[in-house]
Amino acid sequence: MRWTHSVLLAAGLALMGASSAQAGFTYTILDFPGSIYTDATDINHSGTVVGAYQDASGFYHGYTYDSGTGTYTSLDYPGAVNTYGDHINASGQVSSTWDDGLVSQGYRYDGSYNQVNASSLGAVATGSPDDYLSINDAGNVAGTYFDGVGDRHGFYYDAGTNSYLNIDPAGSTDTSVSGLDALGNVAGTYEDGLGVHGFVYDAATATYTTLDVPGAVITVVNDIDNAGDVAGYYFDSFGIHGFAYDGTFTDIIPPNFFDESVVTGIDSMQGMVGIYPGFFGDRGFYFDGVKYYKFSAPGAFETDPNAINDVGLIVGNLDDGFTDHGFIAEHTSTVPEPSSVSLFGAAILALFGFGWVRKRRAA
Repeated sequence: MRWTHSVLLAAGLALMGASSAQAGFTYTILDFPGSIYTDATDINHSGTVVGAYQDASGFYHGYTYDSGTGTYTSLDYPGAVNTYGDHINASGQVSSTWDDGLVSQGYRYDGSYNQVNASSLGAVATGSPDDYLSINDAGNVAGTYFDGVGDRHGFYYDAGTNSYLNIDPAGSTDTSVSGLDALGNVAGTYEDGLGVHGFVYDAATATYTTLDVPGAVITVVNDIDNAGDVAGYYFDSFGIHGFAYDGTFTDIIPPNFFDESVVTGIDSMQGMVGIYPGFFGDRGFYFDGVKYYKFSAPGAFETDPNAINDVGLIVGNLDDGFTDHGFIAEHTSTVPEPSSVSLFGAAILALFGFGWVRKRRAA
């Protein structure tokens, strides 16, 4: 993605009825040795995490973390000033971007570094620290590129044929790709003269489906699972709300707070993670298809989950008020939920607002 918005909540939003639970989670905090900032953006089925860290000199490096052995491995594209880590597939192949201090390009790592550069489509830059590259289990990549006038377009890279396909819904003036499934279907968000819409590109039919949540003025897609279901968020006249789409739109909103949320990740079992507004910062939630479980990482001022794998392991960032740390969270048990949140708390939240989601790299 990443479409970044800030929403100021209106005071006095009504509280929802209780049908959620506080959850017991176990956490692994991720700090690359010697780093001053670490994020965690994706996790594969075997529990290998990918993300990026910032060193004491201010430069970025990608990394992987093997949760079985507790081992970190740095990712540094040859000759790069900065290297990032975005997504990881089942076999441990990584997709992301690197830069020379000026221009961003993509890469795919499978034990060696392979450049992903959409210059054949007119790209001046491929990806950015805020425009992730996705990778599926076939090793194909999808993402966003910038043309010579700075406009964004989507692309799909077929690693088998070493070929690039432009991804732009008809009428788009700005396209951002946020996900890629096992069949090569691409999901994202585009803007045209009428507004902001989600979309899915069907690789088998080479057709686009535009996604507009009914009643929404903006619809943003954040992720797609291997079943082709998508998730994201939308704006309507009442605020910002998470959603999932499997042919039918479903609101994904943790109850008992302020009827606002963003879904950041979806797994192939339709488990989802996202954020909702806390009193002084974002809090995380996990939805298992039936019940919502809210969580905040230890020591966190804000908790921003980014992704969930098919066995329910969640990765994201926690902000302790000084810097960011990555985390792995695993749902373990349910504990009683407080009966209510005070309207005084709602008023406090209204003063602080609800800032979006999926924070990228430190400034």
